[in-house]
Amino acid sequence: MARRPAARASLAVLAVACAGAGCSAGDSTDPTSSPAVVDAGDAGDAASIDPDTDDSLCVLTGSPATVPGESLVFAEDFDGTAVDPTKWAAADGDKGHGTILNTSTPDQAVVRDGSLFITANRTAPGASKPYTAGFLDALGKYSRTYGRFEFRARFPYVPGVWYAIWATPASQPFPEVDIEITNLGASQVWFVNHWAAPPLPADLRRAYVVAPADVKKPEGLDLSQFHTYSMLWKPGLLELSVDGDVRMRRTAVGVPDLPLVWKINAWVGGWGGVPSATTAFPVSFEVDYLHVYRVDGVIAEPSIRIMNKRGTYKTTETIQTAVADFDEVCTHVEMYDGPTRLRTKATAPFNFALSALKAGKHTLTFVATDGARSTVASMDVVIN
Repeated sequence: MARRPAARASLAVLAVACAGAGCSAGDSTDPTSSPAVVDAGDAGDAASIDPDTDDSLCVLTGSPATVPGESLVFAEDFDGTAVDPTKWAAADGDKGHGTILNTSTPDQAVVRDGSLFITANRTAPGASKPYTAGFLDALGKYSRTYGRFEFRARFPYVPGVWYAIWATPASQPFPEVDIEITNLGASQVWFVNHWAAPPLPADLRRAYVVAPADVKKPEGLDLSQFHTYSMLWKPGLLELSVDGDVRMRRTAVGVPDLPLVWKINAWVGGWGGVPSATTAFPVSFEVDYLHVYRVDGVIAEPSIRIMNKRGTYKTTETIQTAVADFDEVCTHVEMYDGPTRLRTKATAPFNFALSALKAGKHTLTFVATDGARSTVASMDVVIN
């Protein structure tokens, strides 16, 4: 098992008021106003409408932006026996990248012995996709603007295999910020910031570290051993580091300003070269942990997004929502049909079954809050 360093800060210690039995505040009659955040839904709601309603809500007393210093707000330590579906979706199907013909299956992303293992392998001879590799995506599970994002990992040298831990906006597939390891000739760590797009010179958009060391890059690293990679991100500042040493720093131009979603995967072929017929497969890289810290009280305005927004749904379907930039300790989402609150979710993923709705037209409103701040998303739908 990989050994973790002591966390720099414990999960944010917040003054909260628990609101379980005996704390009900009743249904809110105006979903666009400050909701009844201490109410997880009364017994009738839980029994007759939504058996998954969480009755352990808490209320944040004061904005998290007022908390100084550095606080751990998301911790993925891979301590279980399987990938946590509340934090990650394991891809199943085509995950090609340009001309790379790769596919993915959930069994290539495995949690054991306190680490995540992402595996790449050859497929059967004659398959339309010659390689397959694990791919985890936090889209719809967790996203955040600003902070320090840190992971600890090790990557074996295998020619033609390319590893990536990278982030894209929650609202769109591009641009992206990448921490990538290629194995073409020698292992290289690449930091790439696609927000800093042309006509900016390439040197302002990317940086790399060669490993092992060579005459041009004597500070090279043995990437087959554990190293800590981090991204410090504030308004107007982006710094990418290895073991605390800043290797890429950008200010002002091209600094991301949208909530980012993290992905962990491997590719085979393409930019990372092409394996030979004798390249040994399967090959796995190991991630010890991924942590997110709030830094210096910097926090963006919260948001909520309807992930599968359409005009028509069936009563057997679910509406998927995702939030960003709330305090994770107390975040919850309420669903309203007109002025009537139907369901409350206090743990991610914030997905809402439509089984309680009758056929016809509805105005659905989703109110996300942490008790100190809130935001709303609404849509008109037809239920069949």
